[in-house]
Amino acid sequence: MKVSSKFNLLHFVKNLTLTEIAGSIGDLGTLLPIMIALTKNNSISLTYSLIFGGLYNIYTGFYYDIPVCVQPLRLVNLSFEKMKSIAAIAIANNFSMPEVAASGILVSAIVLILGITQTITFVYKYIPLPIIRGIQLGTGLRLITQGVTVITSSNKWIFSNFYWSDNYLIAIISALICFLFYNAKKNFSALILFLFGLTVGLVKIYLIKDVKDKNLTIPSVGLSPPVCQLPLTILNSVIAISKLADDLFPFKRRPVVSLTSISVSIGIMNLIGCWFGAMPYCHGSGGLAGQFRFGARTGSSIIFLGIVKLFCGFLFGNTLLGLLMKFPNSVLGVMLIFAGLELCSVAKDVGSEYLSYKENDFEELDEESKKKKNEKYQQSNNNYVIMLSTAGTLVGFSNDGIGFLVGCTASIIFFYEKKFSTANINKNDSTNVSDN
Repeated sequence: MKVSSKFNLLHFVKNLTLTEIAGSIGDLGTLLPIMIALTKNNSISLTYSLIFGGLYNIYTGFYYDIPVCVQPLRLVNLSFEKMKSIAAIAIANNFSMPEVAASGILVSAIVLILGITQTITFVYKYIPLPIIRGIQLGTGLRLITQGVTVITSSNKWIFSNFYWSDNYLIAIISALICFLFYNAKKNFSALILFLFGLTVGLVKIYLIKDVKDKNLTIPSVGLSPPVCQLPLTILNSVIAISKLADDLFPFKRRPVVSLTSISVSIGIMNLIGCWFGAMPYCHGSGGLAGQFRFGARTGSSIIFLGIVKLFCGFLFGNTLLGLLMKFPNSVLGVMLIFAGLELCSVAKDVGSEYLSYKENDFEELDEESKKKKNEKYQQSNNNYVIMLSTAGTLVGFSNDGIGFLVGCTASIIFFYEKKFSTANINKNDSTNVSDN
């Protein structure tokens, strides 16, 4: 894969605005909790995760020139549970660094093969748009629910000592800031929230020595079988992000992010980094939506983030864990919610005919026009049902594969229902003509 000559150092500097910098940290809500949990459990090296994550960011920024995120490959199941103290946190299912690396390498190798052989492109051609929209909608809803879960793991309404820095009031203020900048041309909300969270973390570490961490939490972790993660990786990290990039950047040449290039990227990233103990990475639609929502529009934002990761990895390494664990859950949760909202919003084009249906639209039409408009309305209704079925089961079962299968089943049923209905109408019309 050849990096476009259009993107050079001058282009990077020219586009590196405060808005791009703010957008670059828009997916921290998905990155930090998983990175903290795995580092705490000695399942990954934080140093190498930051270094390789930074290199991947720089590469994707130069290659795609849009904010294609680099986020954790979902080899772990996360559940945010209240713990009595950070020192007493016990991670239920301990797994070693080699086990995490082996899982990341296996999944990435399969995705790489699918990309190189063009198999994934062949599959994509036969996946209806409502199913892809359902996956995006379901993933967005899951980000929102995860964001709420993270917020509820904060200090709630406790204001004593230093607990006020991570409670529901901070979450409310953070949400107000995000809404304030929601339609702004220059969105600095993520940058404001990040600087606040960073300041809180530094103060907690160096000044507030007597504050106990009993209300701070990290996720409990459990390793999932690698094969079970293939639907999630393929659907969300390859197919959904490719479609989302086309939606968010409609004036760029299609495909903005090709299925082959994104598959090869995921494969190469982990076939290299996992050997050093780096966290398995992928490119997710939720991360792209989050960074876009908070202001990122070009590859400059991701390159900047990569440089920061490299700097932190080489200079601080594993010593950053203490600071990351102090980052307010209330802020991370709000960032997750708004990333989810952005991802859900791309599904608004499905079922638009059905949602805008009015009976008086048919009054002045002749029979043939009524028939065509009714068919269009019915198809729009079917697409809407397919999307909701996919999204609903994806959220309900927390499994992209199940959501995909349900969406495919509904799509096949509607297809043959329409086929048989059309055949019956044509048969009746032929009978009527013969009788006459």
